[in-house]
Amino acid sequence: MDMAEAVTVIKNTNRTVDMWTYVADNNLELFRLAGVAEQKLRKIGNAMEVPENIQPVNWGQYGIPEDAIVFCVITRAVWKKCWNECIEAIKRARELTGKNIHLALCGTGPVYETLIQQSQETFIHLVGEVTNPCAFYKASYCGLLLSVRECAPLGIIEMYHAGVPVIATDTGDVRQM
Repeated sequence: MDMAEAVTVIKNTNRTVDMWTYVADNNLELFRLAGVAEQKLRKIGNAMEVPENIQPVNWGQYGIPEDAIVFCVITRAVWKKCWNECIEAIKRARELTGKNIHLALCGTGPVYETLIQQSQETFIHLVGEVTNPCAFYKASYCGLLLSVRECAPLGIIEMYHAGVPVIATDTGDVRQM
Protein backbone atom coordinates (compact mmCIF):
# COMPACT_ATOMS: atom_id res chain seq x y z
CA MET A 1 0.00 0.00 0.00
CA ASP A 2 1.15 3.56 -0.46
CA MET A 3 2.48 5.67 2.41
CA ALA A 4 -0.73 7.64 3.06
CA GLU A 5 -2.85 4.48 3.16
CA ALA A 6 -0.38 2.74 5.49
CA VAL A 7 -0.35 5.71 7.88
CA THR A 8 -4.16 5.70 7.98
CA VAL A 9 -4.30 1.96 8.70
CA ILE A 10 -1.71 2.27 11.48
CA LYS A 11 -3.52 5.25 13.03
CA ASN A 12 -6.85 3.39 12.97
CA THR A 13 -5.32 0.24 14.42
CA ASN A 14 -2.94 1.79 16.96
CA ARG A 15 -5.50 2.26 19.75
CA THR A 16 -6.03 -1.52 19.93
CA VAL A 17 -2.34 -2.47 19.67
CA ASP A 18 -0.11 -2.85 22.75
CA MET A 19 3.17 -3.33 20.89
CA TRP A 20 4.37 -2.87 17.31
CA THR A 21 7.45 -4.63 15.94
CA TYR A 22 9.59 -3.63 13.00
CA VAL A 23 12.65 -5.15 11.32
CA ALA A 24 14.53 -2.09 10.04
CA ASP A 25 14.89 1.54 10.96
CA ASN A 26 13.40 2.68 7.66
CA ASN A 27 10.08 1.23 8.93
CA LEU A 28 9.99 3.84 11.71
CA GLU A 29 8.90 6.65 9.42
CA LEU A 30 5.42 5.15 9.02
CA PHE A 31 4.99 4.76 12.77
CA ARG A 32 6.17 8.33 13.41
CA LEU A 33 3.80 9.72 10.78
CA ALA A 34 0.95 7.74 12.35
CA GLY A 35 1.75 9.15 15.80
CA VAL A 36 2.69 5.83 17.43
CA ALA A 37 4.44 6.37 20.77
CA GLU A 38 8.08 5.24 20.83
CA GLN A 39 7.49 3.02 23.88
CA LYS A 40 5.09 0.91 21.77
CA LEU A 41 7.84 0.05 19.24
CA ARG A 42 10.32 -2.85 19.37
CA LYS A 43 12.87 -3.74 16.73
CA ILE A 44 13.40 -7.42 15.92
CA GLY A 45 16.18 -8.54 13.60
CA ASN A 46 15.69 -10.75 10.60
CA ALA A 47 17.04 -14.24 11.15
CA MET A 48 17.11 -17.76 9.84
CA GLU A 49 18.22 -21.16 11.03
CA VAL A 50 21.92 -21.68 10.36
CA PRO A 51 22.33 -24.38 7.68
CA GLU A 52 24.54 -27.24 8.88
CA ASN A 53 26.12 -28.42 5.64
CA ILE A 54 25.77 -26.33 2.50
CA GLN A 55 26.48 -28.26 -0.71
CA PRO A 56 27.05 -25.85 -3.63
CA VAL A 57 24.99 -26.34 -6.76
CA ASN A 58 26.69 -27.42 -9.98
CA TRP A 59 26.51 -24.41 -12.29
CA GLY A 60 26.98 -26.72 -15.28
CA GLN A 61 23.35 -27.79 -15.06
CA TYR A 62 22.43 -24.15 -15.71
CA GLY A 63 24.74 -23.80 -18.70
CA ILE A 64 27.46 -21.98 -16.79
CA PRO A 65 31.04 -23.03 -17.60
CA GLU A 66 33.14 -24.50 -14.80
CA ASP A 67 35.74 -21.72 -15.10
CA ALA A 68 33.20 -18.87 -14.94
CA ILE A 69 33.17 -16.22 -12.24
CA VAL A 70 29.53 -16.33 -11.12
CA PHE A 71 27.67 -13.50 -9.44
CA CYS A 72 24.34 -14.59 -7.99
CA VAL A 73 21.10 -12.72 -7.30
CA ILE A 74 18.28 -14.46 -5.43
CA THR A 75 15.24 -12.24 -4.95
CA ARG A 76 11.69 -11.75 -6.00
CA ALA A 77 11.86 -10.55 -9.58
CA VAL A 78 10.24 -7.15 -9.09
CA TRP A 79 11.45 -3.78 -10.35
CA LYS A 80 12.78 -2.59 -6.96
CA LYS A 81 15.22 -5.55 -6.85
CA CYS A 82 17.08 -4.03 -9.84
CA TRP A 83 17.68 -7.12 -11.98
CA ASN A 84 18.23 -4.99 -15.09
CA GLU A 85 20.84 -2.95 -13.24
CA CYS A 86 22.57 -6.20 -12.20
CA ILE A 87 22.67 -7.27 -15.85
CA GLU A 88 24.19 -3.94 -16.86
CA ALA A 89 26.76 -4.14 -14.04
CA ILE A 90 27.89 -7.60 -15.16
CA LYS A 91 28.11 -6.45 -18.79
CA ARG A 92 30.32 -3.55 -17.68
CA ALA A 93 32.46 -5.79 -15.44
CA ARG A 94 33.07 -8.14 -18.39
CA GLU A 95 34.08 -5.20 -20.59
CA LEU A 96 36.43 -3.73 -17.99
CA THR A 97 38.11 -6.97 -16.93
CA GLY A 98 37.94 -9.25 -19.96
CA LYS A 99 37.00 -12.03 -17.51
CA ASN A 100 34.42 -14.78 -18.05
CA ILE A 101 31.86 -13.34 -15.63
CA HIS A 102 28.33 -14.79 -15.52
CA LEU A 103 25.18 -13.69 -13.71
CA ALA A 104 22.68 -16.14 -12.21
CA LEU A 105 19.31 -14.48 -11.61
CA CYS A 106 17.22 -16.65 -9.31
CA GLY A 107 13.59 -15.97 -8.46
CA THR A 108 10.27 -15.36 -10.13
CA GLY A 109 8.00 -12.39 -10.68
CA PRO A 110 7.12 -9.84 -13.34
CA VAL A 111 10.73 -8.92 -14.19
CA TYR A 112 11.62 -12.61 -14.62
CA GLU A 113 8.57 -13.08 -16.86
CA THR A 114 9.66 -10.13 -19.02
CA LEU A 115 13.31 -11.21 -19.23
CA ILE A 116 12.47 -14.85 -20.05
CA GLN A 117 10.61 -13.61 -23.15
CA GLN A 118 13.68 -11.70 -24.35
CA SER A 119 16.92 -12.97 -25.82
CA GLN A 120 19.69 -12.81 -23.21
CA GLU A 121 23.46 -12.70 -23.56
CA THR A 122 25.02 -16.16 -23.03
CA PHE A 123 26.44 -15.02 -19.68
CA ILE A 124 23.01 -14.12 -18.23
CA HIS A 125 21.20 -17.11 -16.70
CA LEU A 126 17.53 -16.92 -15.67
CA VAL A 127 17.36 -19.75 -13.16
CA GLY A 128 13.81 -19.22 -11.87
CA GLU A 129 12.62 -20.29 -8.42
CA VAL A 130 15.13 -21.86 -6.04
CA THR A 131 14.42 -23.55 -2.72
CA ASN A 132 18.00 -23.71 -1.40
CA PRO A 133 19.50 -20.22 -1.76
CA CYS A 134 22.57 -20.92 0.39
CA ALA A 135 23.62 -23.68 -2.06
CA PHE A 136 23.46 -21.22 -4.96
CA TYR A 137 25.38 -18.56 -3.07
CA LYS A 138 27.97 -21.15 -1.95
CA ALA A 139 28.69 -21.96 -5.61
CA SER A 140 29.08 -18.26 -6.44
CA TYR A 141 32.00 -15.88 -6.49
CA CYS A 142 29.82 -13.15 -4.96
CA GLY A 143 26.21 -12.41 -4.01
CA LEU A 144 24.48 -9.30 -5.32
CA LEU A 145 21.57 -7.40 -3.78
CA LEU A 146 21.07 -4.17 -5.69
CA SER A 147 17.69 -3.02 -4.41
CA VAL A 148 15.97 0.33 -4.36
CA ARG A 149 14.55 -0.40 -0.90
CA GLU A 150 15.25 -3.10 1.68
CA CYS A 151 14.74 -3.60 5.38
CA ALA A 152 16.99 -6.30 6.83
CA PRO A 153 17.21 -8.70 3.87
CA LEU A 154 17.37 -12.41 4.52
CA GLY A 155 19.41 -12.74 1.31
CA ILE A 156 22.40 -11.09 2.96
CA ILE A 157 22.18 -13.50 5.90
CA GLU A 158 22.09 -16.38 3.38
CA MET A 159 25.19 -14.98 1.65
CA TYR A 160 26.98 -14.77 5.00
CA HIS A 161 26.05 -18.38 5.82
CA ALA A 162 27.39 -19.46 2.41
CA GLY A 163 30.63 -17.58 3.11
CA VAL A 164 30.63 -15.42 -0.02
CA PRO A 165 31.30 -11.70 -0.39
CA VAL A 166 28.27 -9.42 -0.54
CA ILE A 167 27.66 -6.45 -2.81
CA ALA A 168 24.52 -4.59 -1.77
CA THR A 169 22.99 -1.16 -2.03
CA ASP A 170 23.03 0.99 1.10
CA THR A 171 19.35 0.94 1.95
CA GLY A 172 17.41 0.02 5.07
CA ASP A 173 19.58 -1.84 7.59
CA VAL A 174 21.98 -3.22 4.97
CA ARG A 175 24.87 -1.08 6.27
CA GLN A 176 24.36 -2.36 9.83
CA MET A 177 24.20 -5.95 8.60
